[in-house]
Amino acid sequence: VDNLKRMREIGLDDWIKEEESRGRCVFCP
Repeated sequence: VDNLKRMREIGLDDWIKEEESRGRCVFCP
């Protein structure tokens, strides 16, 4: 839920960059 709130706040593109910069895989199968 927090991720969705964050995504709305900063926008999808920036959210993806942020997640990737933390070392998470955003679109893993």
